[in-house]
Amino acid sequence: MQIRIITFSLFLIVLLNGCATVPVEYPELTQSYAQAPREDGGFTSVEKVLQQTYSDDQSGFLLLDSNEQGLHWRLALIDQAKHTLDLQYYLWYPEDSSRLISKRLLDAADRGVRIRVILDDLLVIDVDKGLAAFDDHPNIELRLFNAWEERENLVGRGIEGLERFEKLNARMHNKLLIADNQAVILGGRNIGDHYFGLHSEYNFHDLDVLGIGPVAMQSSELFDHFWNSQWVHTPFALGEQPTAKEISKAKKKLLKRVTQSDRLDRFPIEQQDWTEQFAALPEKLSPGISNVIYDRVDDEDTVSQQMKD
Repeated sequence: MQIRIITFSLFLIVLLNGCATVPVEYPELTQSYAQAPREDGGFTSVEKVLQQTYSDDQSGFLLLDSNEQGLHWRLALIDQAKHTLDLQYYLWYPEDSSRLISKRLLDAADRGVRIRVILDDLLVIDVDKGLAAFDDHPNIELRLFNAWEERENLVGRGIEGLERFEKLNARMHNKLLIADNQAVILGGRNIGDHYFGLHSEYNFHDLDVLGIGPVAMQSSELFDHFWNSQWVHTPFALGEQPTAKEISKAKKKLLKRVTQSDRLDRFPIEQQDWTEQFAALPEKLSPGISNVIYDRVDDEDTVSQQMKD
């Protein structure tokens, strides 16, 4: 038995050495930062109402308890944004709700909104052509946190996981959506059907908070810290850039899946006018002083603290 164990161990060592990944030379990325809130931002009217009764350091908050609210208000912020959208998520499943959000983000980009997206690369596999529909847009930039070098093969990822376990085990669990640096959704929901009550077999019950005011700028500081760190890379720094034909096909497939989905019958497919909903929002908000706390990442291949969900 001992001989067999030794033989297997030697075989595993040979296998790992034979399949060792080649270090990737990542391209240097351009740094960018959140834009200051503008007078004509999509949420200025709400902020002005709040300023009449709130102190300068207070924001307005609304708990998003139901799963349907979680998707409803994310779509509202995306549709209402006029200048910028920043999104940072741990998990983004290729499901109907995420396709709807993707569609609305592409619509926002088409009308001139600058969009930055950070996704943790833990489960981003074999969907690079779909991601290309994002990254190909001139107004959208996508970055992956702590990217795998193996892009498509699960076996290859298993081997890479053994080789680079210490670093690959450091994941980014942040979940936020910031619109015009004036409004933000923070909380427990990732992007996927079971986070929004749309899954046919199981659903989670998480909690988000919608905040309007200084909390958005505090959240932007968090986002910019990750966006400009050495832990993020473009998804195609590691593999072949999909062709224009493949990107066009991915966009058409996205629209087809969204329009034919029975799960999305309670949510409009096209961009909506949320003027009335935001006009009524101040009465639903609760005032509070916020302090957005997060674990910072060290750019010398370590993390200062283990990032927790």
